[in-house]
Amino acid sequence: MSRESWRSVSAPDAAYLRQLAAWGYVLSEVEQIIPDADDARRAQRDADGADGADESAVAVVDTTEPEADTEGSELDTAAVEDGPETIAAPVEDPEADPDLVA
Repeated sequence: MSRESWRSVSAPDAAYLRQLAAWGYVLSEVEQIIPDADDARRAQRDADGADGADESAVAVVDTTEPEADTEGSELDTAAVEDGPETIAAPVEDPEADPDLVA
């Protein structure tokens, strides 16, 4: 979504803003333009389709949610060690800096 999205409304932008509003975010006046314009576009499309469209030509869309894969084995993330890898110190001492030796 860009700052120019209100000029040419897209369904994904409207869905995104609707979801934010569903989660409790209060849309600004400009942000609200996008879902309102999408709703108006959908209402017009539905009204145009009802005027003379053949009911048998309407596409059926599956809106059911896919099943979650709960049959697979669980990954025990507690057993995975995250963090920095320990690096061994060099075995020999570096030469002393002659400027620092008293």
